[in-house]
Amino acid sequence: MAEKTFERTPKDLIIGIAMTLCGGVLWGVNATVSKILMGTYHASPLWIACVRELAAGVLFLTCSAIMTPKLLTGALRDRKSYPRLLATAIICVLLVQVAYLESINWTNSGTATVLQSLNLLFVLGVVCLRGRRLPGVREGIGVALAFAGTVLIATGGDFTTLKLPLVGLIWGAINAASTAAMVFLPVKLIERWGNFTVNGIAFLISGLVLLPFVRPWATAPQLDWLGVGLMAFT
Repeated sequence: MAEKTFERTPKDLIIGIAMTLCGGVLWGVNATVSKILMGTYHASPLWIACVRELAAGVLFLTCSAIMTPKLLTGALRDRKSYPRLLATAIICVLLVQVAYLESINWTNSGTATVLQSLNLLFVLGVVCLRGRRLPGVREGIGVALAFAGTVLIATGGDFTTLKLPLVGLIWGAINAASTAAMVFLPVKLIERWGNFTVNGIAFLISGLVLLPFVRPWATAPQLDWLGVGLMAFT
């Protein structure tokens, strides 16, 4: 199947911006919900990641089978796409999900989300390397402010000590780097096979990779109806 190109209109841009804002809000709320699941219900970060990746994969693939069945079958038959699909599943889904949940677990939902926003620094680095240029003035100011904010969060203003666990900062850095990869790695796949198909395959692969290590049926926390609702929300 030949790779498709799409002409984007101003309306598409507005819809894209609205979806980005909505996605950011839901991602932030999801962080708080995940923290409740880990704190109140003692759900492990890996258990949450595994269960919701499998569920999301099935949901996305169902949508793909209904709305874009030809793209789904095309992606499954195109063996040349397998390596990039696998890389997307491991880096852009598994690492993002696990690193984000671990950074929430070791710090808090707000701090983890701020650390994740440092992905823009990695994106800027890639863009500058590709363009063989240095950051512009505004970009440089942004980098300086991002580093300053991270230092203040990590030290609380006391530069002689860390106010956050080092392991939490490390997970936050891993999360930022893997989130930055989401900007580049799956783009060609999504343009060719569609959002539902690529997300469905990537989420399902990621969940299956975690499955033998997590064994969610044996390590499930005790969830009441509120806990089930919170898990369903994620």
